Amino acid sequence: MIEIVDARINTLPFQATPQAESTILHQLLAELRVLKGEFSHLREENQALRDKIASQNKCIASLEIQQDKDFEEIASKINEHSEAINKCWQYIKITPTIPRGEKTKARIEMLKDILKAKGGSVTFGEAERLLKIKPNQMTKLMSQLDKRSFETFTRVGDDRQKVIRLKGKMGIDLSRER
Repeated sequence: MIEIVDARINTLPFQATPQAESTILHQLLAELRVLKGEFSHLREENQALRDKIASQNKCIASLEIQQDKDFEEIASKINEHSEAINKCWQYIKITPTIPRGEKTKARIEMLKDILKAKGGSVTFGEAERLLKIKPNQMTKLMSQLDKRSFETFTRVGDDRQKVIRLKGKMGIDLSRER
């Protein structure tokens, strides 16, 4: 520090008296104290920022660990739920709908006979007319049918009629071309 002050004094453009040198020296020392105070303040700020960054890095690491745990937990729950859904779906696919009422059972048998007689398929309107039932009763009847034996589709064309079709046994298709 003294060397810096001496260097500054020696670079003065004029020859200073010892009193002037002393004054300049005191001014330089005062400036040096101010700079030292600012420097220490900046060092403290810098350390505070480093501490804050370290704290934030710890928080980020903790959040990443928690996120990984949460992800694994959510993934395992999804797997459990998907297994349960698959079991339910298999049960639904395997278990046919069993009609409850006698009229419904009789209507299903009549519908099978009608479909066999008509070549395997009829429109909903024609089935309603032949079974002598209303459209809402036909909808209820359709919900009771075993989907392994019957299928429904919409006929292509202007009217877009709904058609019920009897699926063939042993690979034999009883219906005409769609």
